[in-house]
Amino acid sequence: MKIKSLMVAGVLGTAMSLTCQATLLTFDTGQDNNADLSFTFASNLSADILGANISNGATPDIGLTWAPLPNVLELHGAVSFSSVGDGKVLQMDLNGGEADPTLTFAANSGFALQLNSLVIGHASDMTEPDHAWTLTLSEDGGPQVFAHTTALLGAADTETVNFNFTGTLGTDYVLKFDDGGADHVRGGIDNLSFNQTAIPEPWSLTLSGLGMAILLGLRKFRA
Repeated sequence: MKIKSLMVAGVLGTAMSLTCQATLLTFDTGQDNNADLSFTFASNLSADILGANISNGATPDIGLTWAPLPNVLELHGAVSFSSVGDGKVLQMDLNGGEADPTLTFAANSGFALQLNSLVIGHASDMTEPDHAWTLTLSEDGGPQVFAHTTALLGAADTETVNFNFTGTLGTDYVLKFDDGGADHVRGGIDNLSFNQTAIPEPWSLTLSGLGMAILLGLRKFRA
């Protein structure tokens, strides 16, 4: 019975631990105002760094690649973005003609991306007309799996975008920020939350239920 009890504990522990890893990016990296974001900022995180906080685990099996650089994705700490987030935010400074900003999530084999949420908005001193952002998530080189267009956002307006998306094991995804073709816009994002998981959530729940069933069966057998 001891061996079976250990097996049940292992099944339950595995099912409960696979989806509890989380990373939160706040972009407070300590760099100068308007400095370009690092091309691989917060990639493969295994511990807290400036601007990236880890809770309940780490995301070392998710690589991040930001584009385009330079002079588009910049760190901005002016009070004009205070409605988007505290400290610095990631400013998307588009003057017309640049490619839409993207973030690629590269998942190692056996792991999957779980994209949670982010905050997007505009600077309070933005003089451009109100406009909306369209956020899309697609498999890298494959089909689109998520799309959301914000409300018309004016100066100091913000919106929280909830993705609640879990990807396929070993599949890379590209998050795109489409400004709608505006000639000049200063958008900002903050509080980007994502996880990594080794088994898609339905399988995790199945394992957890299986472990509970085995445990109940063992208790009845002992009785």
